Amino acid sequence: MARSDVNIVSQYGVQSAFGAPATASTRISSDGITFDAEWNEQFYRQTGNKFATVGVRHRQWARGVREGLLDYNHYPTILASMFGHGTITSPVLGSYAYPIAPNSQSENSSKVLTYQSGDATAAREINDVQHTGLSVTLEENGISFTSPFIGGVVDNGATLDTVTRNLVQQPVSIADVDWFLDPTYAGIGTTKVTDVVSGGFEIPEVVIAKFVQNRTFPGIAALVEQATEEATVSFVTEYNAQARALYDSFNVDVKPMRYLQLLMTGDLILTATTYLIKHNFAVMPMKPMERRAPSGGIYGFEFPFRIVHDTTMGRALEVTIVNTTPTV
Repeated sequence: MARSDVNIVSQYGVQSAFGAPATASTRISSDGITFDAEWNEQFYRQTGNKFATVGVRHRQWARGVREGLLDYNHYPTILASMFGHGTITSPVLGSYAYPIAPNSQSENSSKVLTYQSGDATAAREINDVQHTGLSVTLEENGISFTSPFIGGVVDNGATLDTVTRNLVQQPVSIADVDWFLDPTYAGIGTTKVTDVVSGGFEIPEVVIAKFVQNRTFPGIAALVEQATEEATVSFVTEYNAQARALYDSFNVDVKPMRYLQLLMTGDLILTATTYLIKHNFAVMPMKPMERRAPSGGIYGFEFPFRIVHDTTMGRALEVTIVNTTPTV
């Protein structure tokens, strides 16, 4: 019987450091990964021939993407791979809170991963993986994410590691979502944007590969952080009195600082502690855009924002996640 694509699973492990592969013993259940080798190649045509006569592979590394449903228990791994996280605490028995606060002016302590993809027949593995970006889309009736990653040389002859943990599925519902926009960081999460119909945010590539001419490093030698000045967040809301007031307050010469909170509050874990994803963004508004509904739906405006560093907040963004997963 042929190998069935539906039987291919995804697993990961958290490395202690770049260059130190980990056992991929955690099974992913709410999303999936796909990856493939990247080769830097060069071909040459010998004099007197019309076609290339020789070729060489110079570099090899891997690129891939993780995508699917946004999930309270799965989400920390992606953000930790991009930015690292602070000390995990336990608000109540069986719950865990992840503080994620990317640095604006110093290096982040990003987690490095090992990924495996395969079945009982065979598997493919890459080490030294880091997620390079993130796009979260909140539609009228659904939430999804896409996060590209980069990694080391693909091992095409691996076998799946023994699974010791299956991440519990706890997907985010669109009914969990609230948007807030406030003029002060102290008051963030106070003023709800009442009629948001869609939205999302995008963080572009935060790291790039370093290649060196050194036989010890035939692929990536290290990952290098880069500027993230094109990060954006936006929402589309009904063009009501609140939206018109926002439009007028943004139509000024000097961009005002605002604090946007994208809050996702899930099911109860225990007592008063719930599953939670709280994104806080320091933002400056860009030009609002009319969003017509061709079939006669809600007349709306899109309000896009550039994510910026703020001295009061001490950073450009921060995320708090509460779930039932003790480690990424």
